[in-house]
Amino acid sequence: MKLIVQQSFSIRFFRKIILLTFLVLTVISCADKIEVKENINWSDFMSRHDMVWERLPLEFREAPWTGNGLIGSMVWYEKERNMIRMQVFRSDVHDHGPFTQGNAGVVRGRFQIGSFYLKPVGRISGCNLKLKIWDAKLEGSIITDKGEIVIKHFTHTSDPVISTTIEPSEGEKRCQWIWEPAKAATTRSNYAATTERIKPVRKGYRSQGNWITEVYDPEANGAPEISTIDDINFCRQTLKYGGEYSTAWKEIKNESQRTLLVSIAKKYPKEKENSAEEAAYNIAAVKSRTDTGFQKWEKEHTDWWHNYYQRSFVSLNDTRVETVYWTQIYKMACTTRYDLPMMDTAGLWQTPSPWPYITWDLNVQLCYWLPVASNHIETIGVSLINHLDKWKENLIKNVEPVEWQDDAAFVPVSTAMDCYQPRFVDGRFYSAETGGNLTWAMHNCYMMYEATQNKEMLRKQIFPLLKRAVNYQFHIMHKWDDGTYGFVQTGCPEFGSADNCNYELSIFRWGCQTLLEICDILKIDDPLIPKWEDALNNLVAYPYDDETGYRVGTDRAFDKGHRHYSHLLQIYPFYLVNIEQEGEQERIKISIDHFFETNYEAYKRTGQWGVLAGYSRTGLSSMNAAIGNGEDALLHLNEFIDYNHKIVLPNGLYCESGPVLETPLSAGQSVLDMLIQSWGDKIRIFPSLPKEWTDLCFDNLRTKGAFLVSAKRNNGNTEFVKIKSLAGESCKLKIDFVPVQSDRLIDLGKGIYQLNIDKDEEIIIQNSKLGKTELVILPIAAQNERINWFGLNKNRDQIIKTLANK
Repeated sequence: MKLIVQQSFSIRFFRKIILLTFLVLTVISCADKIEVKENINWSDFMSRHDMVWERLPLEFREAPWTGNGLIGSMVWYEKERNMIRMQVFRSDVHDHGPFTQGNAGVVRGRFQIGSFYLKPVGRISGCNLKLKIWDAKLEGSIITDKGEIVIKHFTHTSDPVISTTIEPSEGEKRCQWIWEPAKAATTRSNYAATTERIKPVRKGYRSQGNWITEVYDPEANGAPEISTIDDINFCRQTLKYGGEYSTAWKEIKNESQRTLLVSIAKKYPKEKENSAEEAAYNIAAVKSRTDTGFQKWEKEHTDWWHNYYQRSFVSLNDTRVETVYWTQIYKMACTTRYDLPMMDTAGLWQTPSPWPYITWDLNVQLCYWLPVASNHIETIGVSLINHLDKWKENLIKNVEPVEWQDDAAFVPVSTAMDCYQPRFVDGRFYSAETGGNLTWAMHNCYMMYEATQNKEMLRKQIFPLLKRAVNYQFHIMHKWDDGTYGFVQTGCPEFGSADNCNYELSIFRWGCQTLLEICDILKIDDPLIPKWEDALNNLVAYPYDDETGYRVGTDRAFDKGHRHYSHLLQIYPFYLVNIEQEGEQERIKISIDHFFETNYEAYKRTGQWGVLAGYSRTGLSSMNAAIGNGEDALLHLNEFIDYNHKIVLPNGLYCESGPVLETPLSAGQSVLDMLIQSWGDKIRIFPSLPKEWTDLCFDNLRTKGAFLVSAKRNNGNTEFVKIKSLAGESCKLKIDFVPVQSDRLIDLGKGIYQLNIDKDEEIIIQNSKLGKTELVILPIAAQNERINWFGLNKNRDQIIKTLANK
């Protein structure tokens, strides 16, 4: 009995030893486990990028702006009227007139909706305003000689309501809001206002067939109707050719504060619902939810924005560039969401403009690069895919002749949100045979597939429309006498027409290659596979000469200044010619240098932005990044930021003859192109850094193959790279350091490694030469003299003064 007890005790003791040993080993194992920590105080970090107004904004170029992807606002001071103007917008409010009266910019153009004016008691003398992009709110005060009006303004992220709370001091208690609707007519000029103008307008637009044959009447839509519904004010505008839109508003008052709620609703011609009732309902619904206070409703708004920003992170020791990048991340979510209308040319804040529509020969495509790598595909990017899918039948109806509609789809240079404008309405800058615009837009869609590996999206939405887009190009393709395929006199956007135009060739080549790739991915035995393969095998080479590089086409060099780099798409964004191909680096460099030099000489001669626009600079930045030239990539990016004669605006927007959305968004992509690239079969970490970018980090940037990638560089050395696989695809990685040895890495030479990684697995690769370092993602220290770059403030003034002195 005693022996048994002793044995029992020994067994219990032995078990305790085993358990303690296991726990110790577990603790040691956990302590030694490699992981990357995040140490980001997001509120503090984002505050360096707030837009600050220490002086009153005097026009839309200086105004703070908000949005929720569908509706939004701008706020500025109208000095002559001594009032604060809040202009309101909705991105899909446009006309529905017939193309017998004009092109999309005229008969389908977006409308100005109207403005609310805050009329003070005293004379406005100043302001102290801050657009806090972390919270997506404008806060501060308006100062008058009678007191102060404290203001908090935002467009709610999920409810279609703009909220403006004011708290006037005693001397401003009687300040009031005034509504002024805008005229329901296009802001684009050059339409046929009289019968005598029809013929020259048709000629100017190169209209063919039965298009643009009637007078356009800017008064056709009549005056708006202003009334009330259940104590809610509304302004309803019906349209002659169907559809309507309404603005509703109500001011809610308590002892010290007054909150103005505004909503805008729109109905298409075939929708029977009343837009005024919908807008009023939106106001009533918010009022009922906020009767006990606005705090919970506001928190829903800020929580969404906080979660949105934290999908990825970028910080670098160039605070001004960092601000430009984060301003674009804010802007994307202001202008669209996954289930809302796509981004158009002017963006949400379409003040009077010659471009009240979507432009498809560059603008759309540049808008939709940034959502991919910044990891905002699901929230932002797929708005393009969903929009094209929604209006697919109109893309088919655009095709002429009608018999081509059986297998093709087409998008012209411009359309309204419904994507409709028949092929022969508008042939400006183009031969009527240009077909590549839609295929190029599908490239953006395919990039989103590559970064998500969403095969359902690929099968149902991307493949069918890409097939139709390429089929249209087949319809206009030509077989030359030597047996090669090419194109006769197709257009290079806004430049002119040429045989074997590189714009058409590069887009067509990418389209055929991608259709074959999709068939392989989805195991589709498509009957057109032999046709695509034959076209690729016999497609004429890109026209090129040794002195100027890639030409516009066989019969035309890039021989005059023009902002579009459309003849170079094979370099970027397609990477069809790239630095990994023998001899191409020099050919690419000759081509992009000639593009810049030709435009720069024309700009110096004329002073016109039209030969060297902002997107020329961002394109040059990304193309230089594509060949590893970080110095010139940053040079052109900075030239864009400093841009010619206030084209880049103090409020972070961009304006040529009118507001244009795509260029600053493409600048955000230029930043990412220097940090990470994933074309071909490799992910490239820090592929094109300028020397001055010694300290930087990024977290959860998204790449081809559906990988989330993080990396950090300190004092010019890459410390680590972290990769997470979302789909279990194979991964090749190009890095600039010798990694710590691991059986997960296979050295392929020249800094390239095959990474063995499973779906949902995360692997960290450390620099073997740096020893043990803390693996942490955190903001790079700000250059305090460069914070709050946008707005009207002393920091910005000092930077501009310094640049002017240089």
